[in-house]
Amino acid sequence: MPICLKINDLCHFCHVLKSILYLFKRELTKEQLVELNWYINDLGGFKNEEIYWLNTPGPIYTTQTDNCGTGQPEAPNNVGGDENYYEFIFKQPFDEKELLEIKSSAEVDPLGGYYIDGNKYWTNEKIIEWWEKIESVIDYMVHRYEEELQLPSNPHNRLYDFGKGLEEAHFFGPIEPLPQNYKAALDFYQYKIKNYLEWYMKFNNGISIELKKIEYNWDKKIELDELLKTFNPERRDLLEEYKKSKDYSISNQGNDKLKNSRSWKRIKNWVKGKIKAN
Repeated sequence: MPICLKINDLCHFCHVLKSILYLFKRELTKEQLVELNWYINDLGGFKNEEIYWLNTPGPIYTTQTDNCGTGQPEAPNNVGGDENYYEFIFKQPFDEKELLEIKSSAEVDPLGGYYIDGNKYWTNEKIIEWWEKIESVIDYMVHRYEEELQLPSNPHNRLYDFGKGLEEAHFFGPIEPLPQNYKAALDFYQYKIKNYLEWYMKFNNGISIELKKIEYNWDKKIELDELLKTFNPERRDLLEEYKKSKDYSISNQGNDKLKNSRSWKRIKNWVKGKIKAN
């Protein structure tokens, strides 16, 4: 049953977001889109594709993005990546700086998977339905946090043969581990997401609803936060590993994750161009 939230909670977010407050209020005008430097084709994604389940409700969301690992470094406090580095918004922008960083993430996504009309999609009913899965979202991000802390400094490099012998190259995922990105997401979930969503439902849809409290054991996250303090990944010598192991996987076509991505055709054309140039 809807209940009134504390006025201080609502005022807090209105104050924090005051410079971009209009971003969270229903439908944006053409003038506002121009001011934000977003475009008409950045609207309506949810009408044709499913909003990715890890997106936190709000005006900006993703559907199908690229997975070359460019979005997370551009907006480390807002954009996350799944196990295949497809991107999502774990935290909506709270100021102009974060908004610009998310915009940069959108601009380096060749698949155009970022959209800015989430206010039309996120009814209170859909937000409550999403909130029912929040512990699954947290579990997933804790797992990703742990995975990132186990990576070398060149985590997604592979050996390729472009016609002149084996060489190391990077096509998939960020160029370095990003455990701090997953910590930022989990910090938001732990301390701010509930208040944010309660404010957003009131501001966007006009009805105050109190969400149930998160019942989650944060011990694993606390343990990983301690590991992050001393995280200093070493670089893998892929050529040396290949020399020592006949079973080491070498590919002139890319790894399985890359071959399954929607950017594979673009990458193959890049490789062909590199071989031709040489």
